[in-house]
Amino acid sequence: ADQTLLKIAINAIFQVVKEHGMTCRWAGSQLKRTQVGEHSDADIWVDTHGGEVSSSLRIEIAQAVVERLQSLGEFETVSGPQLKPMSTQFSVDGISLDLIFSDANWVRNKDRAIAPKECREDFFKRFDRQRAVKALKLLSRENP
Repeated sequence: ADQTLLKIAINAIFQVVKEHGMTCRWAGSQLKRTQVGEHSDADIWVDTHGGEVSSSLRIEIAQAVVERLQSLGEFETVSGPQLKPMSTQFSVDGISLDLIFSDANWVRNKDRAIAPKECREDFFKRFDRQRAVKALKLLSRENP
């Protein structure tokens, strides 16, 4: 049930991000083993198409995501959003979801110094391919 709920949540996030003129590149899912049991965490990488994402826009998108997730009626608890330096975090039924915007601010936080125009290509070249292989393969055909 965990993976099914995760897919529903991630698809909803993809739709909201698309409505804001950005593209989700992929979602990496990891199963975490905790004392309570196993649960999934997911990182959702967003291509901002060169635009910088301000804190207020991150909050706006995050709130839209929370509203969408709540409106689906599939989840008992939807909490967040919580702004972190590298991501915007939500939680659905104990599964944590991190929305990571690959804009120049993100790259500066990550690497401290890289030119904004290089950031997009560089970001996608550098990110961890092995995790991409293990990803949920949720990038649907309709999200080019």
